Amino acid sequence: DRLSQEDMTWSMLAEAEACWGMGLYGSAVEAAAEVFPDLPDSWERLGEEALVWSTRALRERDVESAEALLKPAGKVGPMNTWRLAATKALVDCAKGNADRCVSGLNRLDADAPPRGVSDSKAFGAYLLGADHRESALALLGEDQTSAAAYAAYTVGDASTAARLAPDPFLQSVLGGR
Repeated sequence: DRLSQEDMTWSMLAEAEACWGMGLYGSAVEAAAEVFPDLPDSWERLGEEALVWSTRALRERDVESAEALLKPAGKVGPMNTWRLAATKALVDCAKGNADRCVSGLNRLDADAPPRGVSDSKAFGAYLLGADHRESALALLGEDQTSAAAYAAYTVGDASTAARLAPDPFLQSVLGGR
């Protein structure tokens, strides 16, 4: 068991996970960004876990940690290269670089799962926010998902949010139909 080893690295990662689970998101992201450089390159899940933490950092709008976590994320397997490309584009979204954000997300590999692309675009729109409303709405297209509806709502377009909402209850909550 990794936690029983004298190396504190695994304990620090477990603490980051515990903080996340308790809703201490900012502390969790900071802890993860601190510990990931010390995790062994031989860990088979290093790249995938770093990607998860990078997107968690973006959720907290901690771009610096997200970028730091992308370094070990470069070791993802071939099935996750689209996620790496999406996360790099999402960093541009969080930085407010709308053109790079949109072009990066629109270039996602055709082999990427359609729902993954849709969710990435919704997250990108959310990160761009109302300051880049037109670019954010363009990313959403016509995807009828809860994530797309919420992103449209957060950029200030209630009618688009209601149109993209996949169910009548969400449509009514977001101000439509």
